[in-house]
Amino acid sequence: MKKINSFLLSIGFIAGLVSCASNGSGNNNLGPVDIWGAPATEKILQDVHGIYDNIRTDASINIVAAKGEYESQHIILTSKGARAFYEIEYSELKSQNGDIFKKENIDIFHEKYLELTNNFDRTEMPTGRYPDALIPYDGIVKAKENYVEAGCNQGLYFRFNVPLGQKEGTYTGSAKITVDGNSYSIPITLVVENLVVSEVNHAKSQFLTRWFQSRGELDTTQEMHDKYSRFLYEYRLCGSDLILDNSHSKKEIDEYVDLAYDHMQNPKCSTVSIPCRKAADVGFDGSSLRSYLTAFAKKSFETGYNMMKKLTFYNNYVDEPQFWGPGGLPATQTMSTRYRGVIKSLADTLAADTSITAANKDEVIASLRDVPNVITSWYDLDYAPWVDTWCPEFNHYDAEYSRANYDSQKEKWWYGCIDPKAPYPTYHIEDTLLSARLEPWMKAEYDVVGSLYWATTVYAEYDGSKYNDIEDYYR
Repeated sequence: MKKINSFLLSIGFIAGLVSCASNGSGNNNLGPVDIWGAPATEKILQDVHGIYDNIRTDASINIVAAKGEYESQHIILTSKGARAFYEIEYSELKSQNGDIFKKENIDIFHEKYLELTNNFDRTEMPTGRYPDALIPYDGIVKAKENYVEAGCNQGLYFRFNVPLGQKEGTYTGSAKITVDGNSYSIPITLVVENLVVSEVNHAKSQFLTRWFQSRGELDTTQEMHDKYSRFLYEYRLCGSDLILDNSHSKKEIDEYVDLAYDHMQNPKCSTVSIPCRKAADVGFDGSSLRSYLTAFAKKSFETGYNMMKKLTFYNNYVDEPQFWGPGGLPATQTMSTRYRGVIKSLADTLAADTSITAANKDEVIASLRDVPNVITSWYDLDYAPWVDTWCPEFNHYDAEYSRANYDSQKEKWWYGCIDPKAPYPTYHIEDTLLSARLEPWMKAEYDVVGSLYWATTVYAEYDGSKYNDIEDYYR
């Protein structure tokens, strides 16, 4: 599987002049740069001008947010000539009542760019250098890269993390951006509504985290892998296997379950994957799966916390089987039969074990019977007897008759990859940021519980046969 896609509203984007040259319009345009604003739902390319008039705003930040959420906005610096270095100063925000929005809850990122010479999603969107990585401002200063390239746009991404305990109200302040000795004042208004985004995450997901991490981080340690998993929770997303390297020994199974228990205590963690060893024939090793589930059950009984309710099984050894040709169906039959057998056998064994006196015994066993086996396939009559949890691409929810195929599932999942393309949801670089926001809105509309995404750590370019290194933002 490749990358998820996202539904895209029409934004009236037209092809513009592709070159690093100032558009010469907007506020704050005295001095070496033109400074302006843009909503966080758009991407402003580094080397494209003349197409942003319908979305550009004054050089100010105006945010409305609920308690417990992140909200963001771009400030764009457009160079009028030579490379220009910039510095940023900002402080806490204050309300008329004297309440404070702390400086530590404001983050500023320098946008790094990736050149795309083809656009596979929306032909009306230009090719060029798209914003991709967000580098913390302190890090970009340390690397001495806090500059705007000659004649180019440079995005600054302001992110506001509103604490649950923040008092509602209107908070104001400003940021000062100094470019080659010229200072610009950026007014900031943050409206905190009397609304709360719960810390408890009810949406399940597997945003896979086990591929090519070392290409970007130059770090293959478990500590770095764990940082990725915990970082995703802040955005109500969950990764894949919690341990990077696993021999599936009893010791490592116990360690995995202990780590999973720790992760599950975070209310933003809704999903933990069950790792499994590959079988010699096809799919996964059933005895390995049983060992993991037995350990999860034991921990659940000991702690009184039902770990089963957050578990998901996605076996990438049988992935997108309908693309396998004639071999896809028998592989799915073998895998599903094995999975169902392990689940039923273990649940029945635990139910019959009178030595288990835990108060949550019945709850844990009921949740065990419902742990989803997520299979990345769309509804197919031949596959139907063998698939309990379909995980089709987004476009299979496009029509009412197609959506009806998934109504009987206890838990609905979906995904996107290279296909479908716009106007369906995507997380593709060559799509707008609005597109990614629409996926969870559509998820709620169609009562879809889980999202699958491949992958968050692929710091490499796939050319159809192998992975090649791409730009390392950290060098």
